[in-house]
Amino acid sequence: MALSITAIAFTVLFTVFSRVAGVAEKVQEQSSLGQVGRTIVLRLGSDLESLYRPSGDEAEKDTNSTLFSGEEPGADLFEEQTVLEFSSTAGLSFDPAFPKRQVNRISYVLSPSENEQELYRLIRQETTHALVGGEERDKQSITLSRSIEAFEIEFFKDEDSLPESNWNRGFLGAEDKGRPASIAVRFTLADKDKSREFASVFFIGKEQDESESGQQ
Repeated sequence: MALSITAIAFTVLFTVFSRVAGVAEKVQEQSSLGQVGRTIVLRLGSDLESLYRPSGDEAEKDTNSTLFSGEEPGADLFEEQTVLEFSSTAGLSFDPAFPKRQVNRISYVLSPSENEQELYRLIRQETTHALVGGEERDKQSITLSRSIEAFEIEFFKDEDSLPESNWNRGFLGAEDKGRPASIAVRFTLADKDKSREFASVFFIGKEQDESESGQQ
């Protein structure tokens, strides 16, 4: 009888432990997804906050290097696609030998994952150019996530305009629309049978020369 009671007690304890372990694993998965999602939002926000706005002679040096562009990825993504590209003074590394005002061309790229056909990688690429002093350096890339399940991006010309899925990605020679007033980014991260959605709006603000002329 004692052995039977002990066996029942161990069975109950094992069942409770299994359930607790399962809950803990799910919480850990959600926590991991949350950490990755917040890192993506913070990284993108930092890059946009340091957006390079050329003025005067600097604006005429290299329009291609300062063009703000992007587009929403297609439903079926079979190859790399640049969803956002702009110039920023933000960077992955700090080198005291380079000028303080170093400008980088930053690209956010979606690429099909090597292992999971339904997931994508979000890659941040950075190329330093000599637009404002300094020397051009090799491209640096970091993978922000390998578990992107869905990615959407919309551009707003002003606070009252309708969203646009394409910004300065038209035909060659199309008119430069400048920088949008804001962009909205939504993405979903997936891990095993769990997923988590993130959304954020980034306000870029008016052009520098427009704000200066408005104060005169």
